[in-house]
Amino acid sequence: VFQTALKIAGVNYVPNGSLDIKQGAFDTMRYYFKQFGLGVPTGIDLPNEIIGQTRKVDSQPGFLLDFSIGQYDTYTPLQLAQYISTIANGGYR
Repeated sequence: VFQTALKIAGVNYVPNGSLDIKQGAFDTMRYYFKQFGLGVPTGIDLPNEIIGQTRKVDSQPGFLLDFSIGQYDTYTPLQLAQYISTIANGGYR
């Protein structure tokens, strides 16, 4: 997953080298996460639905790697169920 995140960011990994990750990489990752139902309303008819907690994009390049494995934003159990359902349905929500 880290390699995929680095490719999205347009960064070539060099051991012990620095990562020059642009903010646009976070936007790209969030776009694709939203396509799977993460960080957006599910559309279910329940009162007080929340979209989880999405943190502000930080300038630390390592946070993109945390984000790529699900350790940056917080999602609701209903969103995670929708995510798995989207995968099981061939990408359809």
